[in-house]
Amino acid sequence: MRAAVVLVLSTVSAFGQSGIASKYGNENHQWRTASGEAYRPWAEVTCAHRTARLGSYLRVVDLRTGKSVVCRVNDRGPFVRGRIVDLSFLAAARLGMKGTDPVSVSGVR
Repeated sequence: MRAAVVLVLSTVSAFGQSGIASKYGNENHQWRTASGEAYRPWAEVTCAHRTARLGSYLRVVDLRTGKSVVCRVNDRGPFVRGRIVDLSFLAAARLGMKGTDPVSVSGVR
């Protein structure tokens, strides 16, 4: 039992994924995120991820442009098949994204 817990923790700390990222929400619309805070698309560099801990930070690297951004996870999603992360409009703008782009995502300590 103890070994299984250690294995899970090491897997989480070595978190890394590749897949498709998208901008999410309406750029003028606000709502409450899974963390309870307001989603402000142009005010903060945030993202939604299905499994990363709320409040943790992820480095997202756009594989098309090579640009990267560190985002705070404050919501759950994406809920579209094949996507691994939804970015706030500010985060997507910093990457130069126009729609969806291939990215790699890794945890930041």
